[in-house]
Amino acid sequence: MAPKEQNLLDNRDERLSNFYHVVAKSADIDESPTPISILDKDYVFFRRDEKIVAFEDRCPHRGAPISIGKFCDDYIECGYHGWKFSYDGGCSEIPALGGDATIPKAARLSAPFSVEERYGLVFVAIGEPKAPIIVIEEFDDPNFDTGYLEVFEARQHAAFLADNFLDVAHFPFVHSSTFGDGEDKVVGDFEISEDGPGFVATYEHTFSNREDPLVSTGQHELLQRRRLTYKFVAPFQLTLRIEFLATGGVNTIAFFVTPTAERSSRLYSILVRNDLGGSKLAMGEAVAYEEKIIIEDLAIQEAYNSKGFPLGATGFVNTRADRVTSTFRRKLREALGEDTSDE
Repeated sequence: MAPKEQNLLDNRDERLSNFYHVVAKSADIDESPTPISILDKDYVFFRRDEKIVAFEDRCPHRGAPISIGKFCDDYIECGYHGWKFSYDGGCSEIPALGGDATIPKAARLSAPFSVEERYGLVFVAIGEPKAPIIVIEEFDDPNFDTGYLEVFEARQHAAFLADNFLDVAHFPFVHSSTFGDGEDKVVGDFEISEDGPGFVATYEHTFSNREDPLVSTGQHELLQRRRLTYKFVAPFQLTLRIEFLATGGVNTIAFFVTPTAERSSRLYSILVRNDLGGSKLAMGEAVAYEEKIIIEDLAIQEAYNSKGFPLGATGFVNTRADRVTSTFRRKLREALGEDTSDE
């Protein structure tokens, strides 16, 4: 009997266009055209009247990239044949036809896409968004400091990277050189609540808090309790809130995975903490530490020879320790419009 064909999700799936993806940091988009690839297609982004505008990076005439053209106050001029487009995408002039020519209706750029700026990042939905942008409650809290990690390019499908972020069972093995040394190998029970195109998963466990200065003075025990709260919004928006129950410290990591090409993804991460006292030096060190953790994860993820992420129930062998990542896969299927009654 032939093996059952797997239901694989790859970075080019058209259904992913109906969700928000991070494409850049806000500071990186100005009045000049910035070409960016999403879902294996090319787009151009730029600021216009203090807002960010995005089009498919393609002139309808001969397919030349619009991003190599001229971006003026009132129009965009294609660099190939000089066609002029207004900022709503309509064509206003075709030089080769003369001034009195009728402009073909098809002579227009793609309709402007849904672009939002939040958390110092630029989000875009190519189609009609089926899920909101995830909420980071701590971001605007004055008691928290914010740091931005390096933007990573990863040779892996986006869903694998999101799945890895939600997985705690790999901590003692993949992260033994950073925080994983001494982590409990047994995964306890998560409390999971589902909400529309996402879920929240909460878990408390004991860990060795070597960063607590009161451990060395004997005021605190080395073994302490920690609460992990994961949030997911489809398709690849995630946060992890880490509460150190003995010290009152809170670290929140926001993690956004953007599918860029067939097996390439881009990672945007924000770190928000209330235990650094406003120190830029301390935040810089904390950011560098989180970047080391991502590098450890990518060493595993980029070793895969994957054609896509298995969405079906038979794609992976799951145990009760995989309850959160199994929920992720099912919620992702639901968001993509698939039937999950078999799970």
